[in-house]
Amino acid sequence: MEELTIPDWDRVLAVNLREPFALAKAVFPHMRCTGRGTIVNVSSVAGKRGWANASAYCT
Repeated sequence: MEELTIPDWDRVLAVNLREPFALAKAVFPHMRCTGRGTIVNVSSVAGKRGWANASAYCT
């Protein structure tokens, strides 16, 4: 964590947390219009077991 920069932390969180939200939000209008749809989010085992030098990813 000492070596991880704030911009790198922000980039990892944007990819792994913000983007699934943004993509789901983007498809909601289409799903509402068609009356159906499924969103599947896949996560990593890293969410349950942290790894050294991967604090942003594991978060």
